[in-house]
Amino acid sequence: MRGERARIMTDAKSGPLPPVFFLGGLLLQWGFHISLPIARLVPEAWAPLGTIPIAVGLGVVVVAALQFKKADTPIKPFDQPSALVTGGVFRVSRNPIYFAMIVIQIGTAFGLGTLVTFFVPPALAWLLSRRFIEREEAALSQTFGEDYERYKSRVRRWF
Repeated sequence: MRGERARIMTDAKSGPLPPVFFLGGLLLQWGFHISLPIARLVPEAWAPLGTIPIAVGLGVVVVAALQFKKADTPIKPFDQPSALVTGGVFRVSRNPIYFAMIVIQIGTAFGLGTLVTFFVPPALAWLLSRRFIEREEAALSQTFGEDYERYKSRVRRWF
């Protein structure tokens, strides 16, 4: 079992970490907004409302990071976890930081207001699921066994 976990972790460690994809998504949204402003979905007067999901998302990231710190377990994907964090924001989502990244991108799309910017959040959600979440969940299942499976059965992956 330990060898399988090491293989999962090694396969996933190559390449950029989630914040790189998140920041790339924000740049992509801005680039789409500038170069392909096909249609305006959000009136400019409403654009400042995009700061609400951005602020909520940032708050969730901070709270989740503090929970990892308090549990003395690494936040970096694929580092060996020392604790299974299930309280606080982790009662609502098994992946609150990834969820917050999507919420921030939705807020950014709303703030920019153009149609093409709304294509990035679902693409990022798919990418995070395929590249990180599925592998992390397999590793957590191997590390924490039945405790993780019980947690997984009562808390949704996203929200």
